[in-house]
Order: sequence, then C-alpha cells, then structure tokens
Amino acid sequence: MYHYGHGYAHPVMDKKIKELALTAERIGAIPTVREKKANIAVAVIFGKCFYGQEAHYITQKHYDELSSLMVTAIGEEVHTTA
Repeated sequence: MYHYGHGYAHPVMDKKIKELALTAERIGAIPTVREKKANIAVAVIFGKCFYGQEAHYITQKHYDELSSLMVTAIGEEVHTTA
C-alpha cells in the first residue's frame, strides 16, 4: 500500500490526469451534442483514470481535476467566482 501524506505525490494519477487533458480537449472539439460528448467522456476519461485505482486511492484534488476535465470534454465554459 502506498503512503499518502503532505508532500507525497500520487504515483500514477497525476501523470494520468496530465495525459488526459489533451483527450478532454479533443472530445470537446467533436461536432456533436453535449449528451454524446458526455457519454464519450465518461467512458474514456473515467475509464482510464479509475482503472487500477483500488490500490492507489484518489484524493479530493484528483476528483476536482477530473471534474474540470469533464467540463472541458463536454464543451462547457468554466465559471469562477472572483
């Protein structure tokens, strides 16, 4: 089991999320309705990220990054409150 704590990086997930950012942009560029993009994104992004994560737990930071990737893939604009 991998030890998590302050200053420790996830051994797999950080790299996976970085690689999937381009995939999310590609899915977002597909000229189709949002519902189909959402289905594609769930299958590809969640499928690749969650495969094998039984041994390496995902943190809240990773869930937030996955949420951002899903928004990118569906083609929504990210609204921030400032």
